[in-house]
Amino acid sequence: MPIVLGGLVFVLLVAGLLFALSTLKTSKDIRQKASGSSSQIQLTLSADTIDSSHIRVNVFINTQENQLAGVDLRGTLASANASDVSITNSSGGNSLAIDDVFDKFTQSGSAVMFRTVRFAQLDPTAVTNTHGQSVPLLSFVVANPQNQQITISFDVGNSSGSVVGMPNTVVDYPASQTFSINTSSQNKKTCGQNCATDTECQDGFQCYKGLCRHQPNLEDQYCGTPPDQGIHRGCNEYCANNSECGSQFTCYFNQCRNPKNVKSTSCKNSFVVRKKAKASPSPSPETIPSDATILAVDGQPLTSPSPSPSPTPFPTPLPTLPPVSTPLPTEVPQTTDQTANTSNSSNLLTSVLMGAGLIGAGVAIYLLYKRSHRPQV
Repeated sequence: MPIVLGGLVFVLLVAGLLFALSTLKTSKDIRQKASGSSSQIQLTLSADTIDSSHIRVNVFINTQENQLAGVDLRGTLASANASDVSITNSSGGNSLAIDDVFDKFTQSGSAVMFRTVRFAQLDPTAVTNTHGQSVPLLSFVVANPQNQQITISFDVGNSSGSVVGMPNTVVDYPASQTFSINTSSQNKKTCGQNCATDTECQDGFQCYKGLCRHQPNLEDQYCGTPPDQGIHRGCNEYCANNSECGSQFTCYFNQCRNPKNVKSTSCKNSFVVRKKAKASPSPSPETIPSDATILAVDGQPLTSPSPSPSPTPFPTPLPTLPPVSTPLPTEVPQTTDQTANTSNSSNLLTSVLMGAGLIGAGVAIYLLYKRSHRPQV
């Protein structure tokens, strides 16, 4: 009997310890996976030749369905002079609404060290989400680069980026890339110059009515890019403002809806039924369109919904991005990761208590056994 009780106590103690250790390891793995699933910002590069002595290096950004808070980009431009480098913000309908915060160029040998900081605008209707697309962020314009080429590299260790509501944003930086001035276009004609064939114009231009014009907007005498026509989202799809919905929809509480019936999730038209005077014993019923929603009968509304406040596309302002001060952020609604962490903490506490209970049960059995076999005095 003592051997059986001793064995039972040992099994309970070991089971409790193993259970607690296993739970701790599982919880750690879950936390590691949660921290590794932070939203990402992706940066990509491209370049185009302005003329025989200038090249433009374009930086594109993809926020992957997240609202950009800001970026702090650092790196080098090899084969350039600081006095010959400038930064321009991208503009147009498909660009993000950002503000210049800080730009600095420092000469270091034959390279230029740069730092540029951009924050998203505070306007709640400002576009700060690329919806999974790569859009222009900014451009470096370099004049007279050595050997007519420029190499750009990002300082990954000191650069950073942030999206709203995600404290551990991971940024995917492009590898170092070298771009060269396109010498084949040096002797070709540019915007507005006379031409007879397309081959006389620079790359990206077309001879249109005897003049070199920029594709695809050939009618623009200034060779500008036509404005972006918007995202054109459909019924009940997400929107930040009216410009992201199709022409027949309006943005209602971040959903594209029929402006004549914003309550309808299927964007059906509203329809008011009026009773007709009886012209015969069997009046014909009134025909109602299949896509209509009945709002009233004989002027009496079927429902009387209370007015709702105007929608706010972005419920939170921007968080602080060190080291440059940002506007004071407000409380951000709890994210899925935070909810998951709370649930994991509760599960961890329950598991530890269960393990402690098994160990306590083993100790209690052992003490009872010792007490029952205490020698009689």
